[in-house]
Amino acid sequence: MPEQNFTASQMFRNANRFIEAYHAALQPVCRDTGLPPMAVDILMFFANNPESGTVVLSKDPEKLVYPASSVKLMTALVALDKLSGRLSEKITITDDMVAGVSGTRYGLTGGDTVTIRDLFYIAFAGCYNDGAVVLAKLAAGDTESFVTLMNAKTTELGMTNTRYTNPTGMHDRLMRTTAAD
Repeated sequence: MPEQNFTASQMFRNANRFIEAYHAALQPVCRDTGLPPMAVDILMFFANNPESGTVVLSKDPEKLVYPASSVKLMTALVALDKLSGRLSEKITITDDMVAGVSGTRYGLTGGDTVTIRDLFYIAFAGCYNDGAVVLAKLAAGDTESFVTLMNAKTTELGMTNTRYTNPTGMHDRLMRTTAAD
C-alpha cells in the first residue's frame, strides 16, 4: 500500500466526516429508543509529524486532563522495558500481588500460574487492572517503585506535563496528562 501524506485541512475534514458518520449512525438508535442524540465534543487533540516535529493539527494540546486507561500505555512500555527477556517465564500469583486491586479485574488469584506474556495479554488486550498491577510488582517489586519508573520514563520522553500515581489508570486527582504529551 503506498504511503499517504495528508495535509492538516484534509485530516480535519476526515475527522469531521467521522463525526458526521457517527451522528448519522446514531439517528436510528435515538429514534427507536427515544434517547436524545449524543454529541461528540473533542476536548483536545494533538497530531504531529514525528520525523520533522511539526505540529500538524491540535486543539488545546496543553490542557491538563485525567489520563484514565491511557495510563496502561505507559505501564506496558515500562513493564516491557523491565520484563521483555522473561516473557516465557511462568510465575505463580501470590495473594499479595493482587491484594487491593480495584476496577476491572480478570480474576487472578493466589496460586494461579501464568506466563509473563499472558499477563501482558490480560493487562493490555483485556485492559484488566489485576494484570497491570502484577506486572508492575514483577517489574519493580511494588507499585510505588513502578510508578516512580513510569514518571522517570515521562521525563525521558519529554512528557513535561504528565504525572502518574498508579499503573492502572484508576482515577486519582493528582494524576494528569496533556494531548501534547
